[in-house]
Amino acid sequence: MTDPPRWPPDHPTDAALNDLLDGRLPLDSRTQVEAHLGGCARCQADYDALAAVVTLGARMRGLGTVPPDVWPQVAAATIHARAVRRHVLRSLRLPLVVGGLALAAASAWLGMRAERAMAARGGSVPTARPTIHDGMEVMEERRRRAKEKAEALAPARP
Repeated sequence: MTDPPRWPPDHPTDAALNDLLDGRLPLDSRTQVEAHLGGCARCQADYDALAAVVTLGARMRGLGTVPPDVWPQVAAATIHARAVRRHVLRSLRLPLVVGGLALAAASAWLGMRAERAMAARGGSVPTARPTIHDGMEVMEERRRRAKEKAEALAPARP
């Protein structure tokens, strides 16, 4: 993979800065890049950022390594957790479906029972929920009444 061209083109590439930091840049190139870093704040900032990352990595290396038997344990625990989650979801699927169907059936039965009770008492049974159109009619009626009331309260104009 090649570095994208830098702007302006006479600046060192990221690869050149990395090689300088790692001590792999040839002497003639190293002299040019170091001279450039002395006069270019942007490239010096890029170099300092790379140096900070390398320093942090070196510090982390000193923290120790993970024992080789830890990663298989992590993988096994992850696989076990997924299997448990799958088992729980599968074991709950049937009770949840049956419970939902029972709830729907009970709601239908209670609705029919309420309808019969209302009919036995001689009351009217609502057959449908109000629609948006019904709500618009109510709003128009309220506006009409408010307008009539305002006209009645307002003094007559000559």
